[in-house]
Amino acid sequence: LLARSANRIREYAKETTRDQHILRRRHLLFDFDPVRPSGISATEDEHDAALHRMIVVRFWLRDQGWPDPIIADSGNGGHLVYAIDLPNDADSGALVERCLKALDFRFSDARVVVDTATGKAAQLWKVPGTWAQKGDDLPERPHRRATLLSAPEALTPVTLAHLEALADLAPSPQPAGSAAAPGAFDLAAWIER
Repeated sequence: LLARSANRIREYAKETTRDQHILRRRHLLFDFDPVRPSGISATEDEHDAALHRMIVVRFWLRDQGWPDPIIADSGNGGHLVYAIDLPNDADSGALVERCLKALDFRFSDARVVVDTATGKAAQLWKVPGTWAQKGDDLPERPHRRATLLSAPEALTPVTLAHLEALADLAPSPQPAGSAAAPGAFDLAAWIER
């Protein structure tokens, strides 16, 4: 795959690395996005809400015994990046998907969502230092630079037991035709506890 673009960046690449080209899963991305129309940047309030939710989840996961993640501002929301060490196989893909669904179920609401589409092995995400430029750069919806907020000295991989414990919190698949109960997170109750 290196032969496509040997140690250089190619703009508008037509061929990219696919999930089946990835040998191991080394990182798990939790992406927190404000709810807004697609294709536009977040307002300051929307951006702040996503960053706040990211920090709430970071502390909740720490309370569950998870190690420290990389914490980043994506420009419109926030990223928690945890080290993992899993083979890139169907079981690992299903485990990651269930972890994403568990956080979505517990913490997504009408203001901020946990993006459940980030579980692909070849998933790309915003590089700190680059710009998030959705739509036009307006005073109420500005373009922002993605930034690294904090990173531990060394990333400690999340244990399989911790990943499975989180995945076990995902809602069970609903039979066709039934409505799933909403998984709104009660932030005030959590803070009070």
